[in-house]
Amino acid sequence: MIVGIDTSTPFLKLGLFEKEVISEMVLTVRESHTKHLLNSLNFLFSSNSISGEQIEGFGLVIGPGSFTGLRIGISTVIGISAAWKTPIYPVISGDIAWRPSLNEIGTKHFFYLLDGKRKELFFLHYIKKGDIFTLASEIEALKYDEVYSEISNKHPGGATIGGEGVEILRKEGYSLDNKYIKIIKKPYNGFTGGDIARFTLEASSGPVKNPEPLYVRDADIRSGN
Repeated sequence: MIVGIDTSTPFLKLGLFEKEVISEMVLTVRESHTKHLLNSLNFLFSSNSISGEQIEGFGLVIGPGSFTGLRIGISTVIGISAAWKTPIYPVISGDIAWRPSLNEIGTKHFFYLLDGKRKELFFLHYIKKGDIFTLASEIEALKYDEVYSEISNKHPGGATIGGEGVEILRKEGYSLDNKYIKIIKKPYNGFTGGDIARFTLEASSGPVKNPEPLYVRDADIRSGN
């Protein structure tokens, strides 16, 4: 049984998977995940009559995303994992995002865009190799113009984009009506807590005791912004 957890964005995602998705929940968190994560986990376990001994692993999104949100999620899961002696499987959000939409993508390139604040988007570029998508380049925080330039080019084999960055670009006045671009429209940045739990073992590089957050750049407090 795998527990999926994501605190990288304002969506707090949790899920349980054992042969199938047993239960999942998504909360929109306006303030800090601190106030909701443990209570939500307790509710998830108690409402499904799950005990700590039954949990075989935590699938934890390590980024990119909110500095504070990632820190809260990772530190909380490390504490629970140490107490229950349960392995942690770190996953990148983009590595989860394309999997539930694989049959819908139908293109060689997949761009996953998340709000990076500071008029930037976290930019993840995947390319299809065989039956899976792998990162084609380093994850970056790019200005809106830079992201638009990257995704609006004609990419061999076509390109699909997903994530909250799609609507951010539209609100900023960028036209995405391009015959070379396909858009995946799914809530919660394209995946749920159940998707995290379901795909963790194949998306993760392996269990670790102390996962490191994926910080694409320094936090605002360190950069002086």
